[in-house]
Amino acid sequence: MLAKDELLHLLDLSQDEASLRKMLCDWIGCTANVPASVPAATPLAVIAGSVAGDAFHMSIALGPNPTPVDMVLDTGAFEMLLTKEIADQLSLPNDGPLDISGVTGSSPAYTSHVAVTLNGHDFTIHCVVDPEYTGTPLFGLRFFVDHSLTLSLDTVTQTLTITQ
Repeated sequence: MLAKDELLHLLDLSQDEASLRKMLCDWIGCTANVPASVPAATPLAVIAGSVAGDAFHMSIALGPNPTPVDMVLDTGAFEMLLTKEIADQLSLPNDGPLDISGVTGSSPAYTSHVAVTLNGHDFTIHCVVDPEYTGTPLFGLRFFVDHSLTLSLDTVTQTLTITQ
């Protein structure tokens, strides 16, 4: 039996995991279960923004005639939250009343849906319109969940990368 330092000397730790698995299996006489390499995902969109005030601010094209709307990425909020002014500007439908509660209390709101355009790809997502909300619209996590998308926020380059 080899000592730990002798085994480590035999292994070239600069190799990738698949090569190390194969080398170990060759050594002990097993069949290597080497996972196939996964190709890098092609980004659906890379959105430039800015990190300010503990938030990622970005502009997203919304509506049937894609209109840029300044928003904050809020993965702590499930739904997209829009102001009534933006919903009116985009002529969004009122799909029914909704009482919402948040850190500032409850508010009579309504549900709607809105087109989102990213790099030429069109999506339709559920959103909440709160007539009492006057802050920056929030881009919630639901969009990524409903469309099985991956998000990666790079705070150094201040970009949000979205992949399928």
